[in-house]
Amino acid sequence: HDALPILISYTSPKMGGLQLAAGYSQNSTQDNDGRVTDNAGTEDIVSFSAKYSGKFGGSALNIGGGIMSGDQAGAGVDDAQDWIVGANITVGAYKLAASYSRRESQETNGVETAAEFNTMELGVRATMGATVYSISYMTSEADSTIAATDGDKLETLVLAMRHSLGKGVKWHNTLYSHEASNGGPTIADSGNDAFAF
Repeated sequence: HDALPILISYTSPKMGGLQLAAGYSQNSTQDNDGRVTDNAGTEDIVSFSAKYSGKFGGSALNIGGGIMSGDQAGAGVDDAQDWIVGANITVGAYKLAASYSRRESQETNGVETAAEFNTMELGVRATMGATVYSISYMTSEADSTIAATDGDKLETLVLAMRHSLGKGVKWHNTLYSHEASNGGPTIADSGNDAFAF
């Protein structure tokens, strides 16, 4: 058993604010310490991404996106594929960020076995002197032909505050709200809520 993974990656130098990257991995299980069968996991994983960074007056803008795909080793299983796009902009003391990502559904011999998941994230940060305030929201929902999975949803809201009390000393307060709901028709009202501070 060879536990050394084969991974090749390249990141280009920035050209007018644009930067490109590409990567290749032989499979997703080669660095597993346990014994793994030859037909397990995802093989020939390739990824591509692009990022643009620029400044306009007193504002800074970053835009990026990427895609990953890999061959499923099992017979008759669709390739795995994920993609994401995102951006953030800083204007004075404020920073706004947003992203959208998707994990594509997969089928085995024409029958869906893994749902499509769509995820959106939004965030705002404000710096006011020695204090930084932030709020972020994430929602992820399944889109599936599997009735018990379609509509399954996760939502997370985070409120945070960080205050500098002096050199090397900071005070943090964070409030988390998490909600998981089941979209299945027989248990549509089931779910879990959680709060933490």
